[in-house]
Amino acid sequence: MDIEKNSYRGDHIAHYKPHPNTNPNYSSVWRQLDSISSHVMASSPLFIATLCNELKVQADFESLDAVIKQYLQASDLPRLYRLILSRWASDYGWDILGRS
Repeated sequence: MDIEKNSYRGDHIAHYKPHPNTNPNYSSVWRQLDSISSHVMASSPLFIATLCNELKVQADFESLDAVIKQYLQASDLPRLYRLILSRWASDYGWDILGRS
């Protein structure tokens, strides 16, 4: 099963693979992809899709490593959603988190 998952990840990621001759950030891109694909929840399409959408919205190139590290602290979907909701609350000035 792990071999199939790794093969799928490798095939999927290879589609977006940066070329070392055209991308000066080649090694950092692969390090980022490796950290995401080795996460405990990497086999969950919902986790990956949610994470990628959040990275697309929130991170710029300079902050990408820190944002990836922050979101990969979530060990499951509820924790990831909690981090996202916290960002939303901060971005939009909501004061709803932590209330019962």
